[in-house]
Parts: sequence; structure tokens; C-alpha cells
Amino acid sequence: MYGHIADPGNRPIVNQGFEWRMSGSTVYQSANLTASPMVFTASGLQHSTAYVFRAFAATDTAVYYGAEITFTTEQGPCPAPTDLHVIDSADYSIAVAWTETGDAEQWRILYRASNGQMSSDVAYAPSYLITGLQPGTEYQIQVQSVCGLQSSDWTPAVTASTTTGLHDFDRSFVVYPNPAKNVVCVEYLVNNNLFSGEIQVCDVYGKTVVGANHYSSLQVARIDVSGLAAGVYFVRVTTEEGVVTKAFVKQ
Repeated sequence: MYGHIADPGNRPIVNQGFEWRMSGSTVYQSANLTASPMVFTASGLQHSTAYVFRAFAATDTAVYYGAEITFTTEQGPCPAPTDLHVIDSADYSIAVAWTETGDAEQWRILYRASNGQMSSDVAYAPSYLITGLQPGTEYQIQVQSVCGLQSSDWTPAVTASTTTGLHDFDRSFVVYPNPAKNVVCVEYLVNNNLFSGEIQVCDVYGKTVVGANHYSSLQVARIDVSGLAAGVYFVRVTTEEGVVTKAFVKQ
């Protein structure tokens, strides 16, 4: 900030300096200065934020202000996510989650198979279900935050392997559509038979987000997921024969 007293008038100046506030706020911060011209560097400002500042000079009877000037701080650094970890794997998919440490609204997912083939996707929540993978294959996975026009460093790679041949009971249920928007369906595929059991939806931390509902003699269960935030979730089906967990993406 830079300023000078253009017209001191005929009263001695007892105080002078700068005031600044966030645009839209009425609360000013101030710095009192003695030298003229006045030069001051404000610190502790928020990045990508509009501010208003003005110079002031006070006499023993009144305070006078210069014109208000608006400026916007530059976008801050884009930190990389932390705690990238695998939350589930199947024959053709791997689900991962991470902790966002900045203001990113999307993330790039980079994954490389053991044969060297590399692919990438874009996620819009801090978890992602990577699909279309090869069974029985090891993958290296990394994530990068995208903050506007800036990108973070890539996270250290985590290693995960797809499975080879799910148990027959695991294959007896399918979850669709995937991704889902409002409703996710759980269908029993065994010769048009009906199943009885409980179905619940859990988040990536294992917390139940759609309570356990008991179904009796049902082939297809339809679960309302419209109230969930975007991200990866798990349908857990519990029957007398066992427990099946299936990952799906909520858009």
C-alpha cells in the first residue's frame, strides 16, 4: 500500500495510516504510520479474495479518508492431498479415498498397471472408484489436487491389486446404476430366486449413511440415495448365506 497526504490543511496531523477490509465486510483493520509518503505491506490476507483499502489522516478534530481502492489477492498455493488409501478392490475395480488439505474442487487420478499401462481420470469428490481394470493385476495409484488454474504435486503412490475370481456368492448380487444419482438398485441374480436380508449403505469410513432395511422375498431392492453427497459408497447386503459389499459412485 502506498499513499501520501495531499493537503494537510491548517491543522496538525496527529495520526495517519491505512485501513483495509474484505469486500462485503464492514470491519476494517488498520496500520498507523509516521513516515510520508506512507508505504505498508499488509500480511495475513486470504488468497483469491477482494479487499478495499484507503488511507486516512486524523487531526485533533476530524478524520479524513482518501479514495477507496479495491484489489484482489492472488490465488494461493494448491497443496497436495494427504492420506491416499485403498478402501476396496474387486476383479475389475479399486476404490480409493484421500484427505483434501486445500480448496480443490476436483482431483486427477493417475493409475499405472504392473505392465506399464497408464490411465487417468477426474474425480469431483475426495474418493473415487476406478473401473475397467484387469483382474489379478497390481496398480500404482496417485492423486493430484486441481485448484482453479493451479495443480498440486502428486501424492506418493499407493499400491493395490484387483482380485481374481470372486466367490460365487459375491457374484449373486449386482448394484446398478453405477454411477447413481437418486436411486441405487440391488438385484439378486440366482435363477430368478428371491432373497431375504438386510441392506445398508456405508461411506468410505464404514459409517452407515442409509440405515439397514430388512427385505423379505425380494429380487430387486431400490434404495434412495438422493440425499447423499457425491463420492464413493458401499452397499452391504447381509443374508443367512453371508455378507456381500459392493462399491458404487454417487454423482
